[in-house]
Amino acid sequence: MRIIIVRMTRSIPDMQFQELCLEVSPKRQQRILRFVYKKDAERSLLSELIVRYVIEQNLGLTGVQVSFGEGAYGKPFLMGHEDFQYSISHSGDYVVCAFDTEPVGLDIEQIGSNQMDIAARYYTVLENQYLQEEGIAEEEQLRRFYEIWSLKESYMKATGQGLSMPLESFSVYKDVDSGEFRCISEADPKPWYLRQYPVDDQYCMALCSTHVIQDEQVEQWDMMDFIGMVKADSRIHLMD
Repeated sequence: MRIIIVRMTRSIPDMQFQELCLEVSPKRQQRILRFVYKKDAERSLLSELIVRYVIEQNLGLTGVQVSFGEGAYGKPFLMGHEDFQYSISHSGDYVVCAFDTEPVGLDIEQIGSNQMDIAARYYTVLENQYLQEEGIAEEEQLRRFYEIWSLKESYMKATGQGLSMPLESFSVYKDVDSGEFRCISEADPKPWYLRQYPVDDQYCMALCSTHVIQDEQVEQWDMMDFIGMVKADSRIHLMD
């Protein structure tokens, strides 16, 4: 298990941005062009750059040797390599990716405004009980909302179903004894393993896996440092 966290500390200079766009697939380039805001385009660009970087390191594949597909519900995958699984997420100033040999889901959420109306409508009874625990402060309640949201998203991504899965069809809950989160789904009784990661006080990040999560490698990068490393390694260039 490997997790890469890239923080976007400033905007990518226009010329460098255009050069980097040549290092991703034509499909990604078209998607990038559709964004109205540059930061959204930068997140999309970084997502594929990170994935291509790890593919080159793990499998030795570069440029046009790398071919991506999409599952029935839109989850991307590397064609021809079932044991190379990954999940991408971005929010605010962060782009994050998880890599494993088995299905994995990763989600990061920037803590925003109060969303208790959404919790009342889409969260389960068990999750709302956790949100409304007696004596917790409003700030803690807000964090718990995004904590649950990121955990639920990570599970939906790991299954490959994404937001096609109703949010209220399963529950995540905190085990009293271990302090770890668990997942309950009548439609999917097999065990899934959840873990949270302290990235930033203003964010919640969660990972879901089919196996016990341990000994994972977590890397944190400043965006410009990561881009500098990518540019120095010409082997990942699409036009090779």
